[in-house]
Amino acid sequence: MFYFSINAGSMISTFIAPIFRSMSCMGQDSCYPLAFGIPAVLMIVATCLFMAASFWYKKKPPSENVFGVIFGLIFGAIGNKFRASEKKSHWLDHYMTTHDCTRDKRCQEMKLEKGKDYCHKGQYVDDVKQLFRVLIMFLPVPIFWSLYDQQGSIWLIQGTQMDCRLWGNVLFMPDQVQVLNAVLILVFIPIFQIIIYPIAEKFVTLTYLRKMVCGGLLAAAAFGVAGLVQTEVNNSLPLLPKSGQAYVIIYALDYKYGGDELDNLVFCRGDTKPTECNPRKPSDFYYWEQKYNKDDSDLDAYDFYDIGNEKKSDKKYVLYSFKPVKPGKWWIFLLHGRPRSAGSTTPKTVDVTDLDVSIELRRQGGVYLYALINDPTADNYTSGGAGLKVYKNQDGAPIHFQAVPDNSVNILWQVPQIVVITAGEILFSITGYEFAYSQCAPSMKAVVQAAWLFTTAIGDTIIVLITLWSPFDNMATMFFAYAGVMAVVIVLFAFMSHFYYDYKSYVASGDDSQNEALIDDEDDWGKMNAGYQADHGQPRKTSNLEEYLDEDDLKF
Repeated sequence: MFYFSINAGSMISTFIAPIFRSMSCMGQDSCYPLAFGIPAVLMIVATCLFMAASFWYKKKPPSENVFGVIFGLIFGAIGNKFRASEKKSHWLDHYMTTHDCTRDKRCQEMKLEKGKDYCHKGQYVDDVKQLFRVLIMFLPVPIFWSLYDQQGSIWLIQGTQMDCRLWGNVLFMPDQVQVLNAVLILVFIPIFQIIIYPIAEKFVTLTYLRKMVCGGLLAAAAFGVAGLVQTEVNNSLPLLPKSGQAYVIIYALDYKYGGDELDNLVFCRGDTKPTECNPRKPSDFYYWEQKYNKDDSDLDAYDFYDIGNEKKSDKKYVLYSFKPVKPGKWWIFLLHGRPRSAGSTTPKTVDVTDLDVSIELRRQGGVYLYALINDPTADNYTSGGAGLKVYKNQDGAPIHFQAVPDNSVNILWQVPQIVVITAGEILFSITGYEFAYSQCAPSMKAVVQAAWLFTTAIGDTIIVLITLWSPFDNMATMFFAYAGVMAVVIVLFAFMSHFYYDYKSYVASGDDSQNEALIDDEDDWGKMNAGYQADHGQPRKTSNLEEYLDEDDLKF
């Protein structure tokens, strides 16, 4: 239910945020303030509701600093080990060499409850031993997160290289594709619990680690599928020149040109007619300025603004930040007076002449090359990549030269890899939560949950370092490399599960008040591992909440 809830919220936000982003606001075609602002407000509201309901919460103050106690125990055991002459079965057992129950307040309190032979610190040492066994099993987990979290980065970049059009003018943008993950999580959770797991249990004993191994293999398979898709995408993309090289296209045209280049053309997006472009609203217009330096040159899109001085020669323009060119019909105007940076003076109007020429972009992104020759007609030009449009003298019919092909691989080809990675998430992530919670003593549950979340941070750090290193020039190669690394790591994880880890079961009678609220949880977690119960029956009640049932250990 916990994982279902967080993914329900993720589904809503992933679907709505791109819609808010695509809206126009504050003179921009995009509205990131709205896309980030509304979730921020909702987060504040949720926090207020959480605090308002605190009256009904069962609050128990922490009895001790768990991290402090654990580190104190570790350093104490290490110190005693170097000074000790006898060997112990486990290096943490050396901590008990200098421990005296008569001087430990907690030990004295627990002896009154559980008998004079009970040592609270000795039980705590056993709990830390099991904590280390669980943490060692966490070592391969960051690799899974390093792959999984790339859905919002590398997979998003892959989506920008694909055709986002479903049909007509219906677009499925790359950042909207990610909503499928959250939707599939909500669909897969009941399917796995009600159908897949019961069927699988008829053939094999399901354990936490076996599920996680299957989930890791699915994650590797998902990146293998992504690599295949990227291979096809690469075949549809133009060859990019390497460093020190140039990409030259030569068109043979039977045309004599004489005149000056029109470097003061501006563009305005309008649905049906150029009158929708209001010169009194400068934010409607785009000016393209070519910037050169010693290394490279590129075309950057800017808003331009006219200060509106009376003398034409004194007019100044303000260049604002880059804005994306979005699909739709664009009208071309001739700008009187070239824009130049002049501070942040408020503009009033724009001095332009309508050329009665329009172009229509059906896809977002790409590089567009246009040449207006003679008296252009009002025919529209459509391209999703890059092209050159030239009008012939005889009949005015346009000739189209394609420089960069349109994105041809449909973005729906990302769906299979999302389905596979989501199934892997069900098996790996949800089961990982169960494993972390059930395989440690109640006194260590907060620590092991924090360690599980910390593996996500480590995985993201790994990707940051790899990105800075940038060892891959080909995204398809990168996907296959990630798939291979994940496969190798998960095989090692399977060996660790079989040869190293022994399952532990914690059951309760409710004697320890510190863990009273965990009693029901312990029974629930025991019931969730159907494979364990199939071989060993229901968990037994004992007088000690933290007792290990070593005779009931279950191997991978």
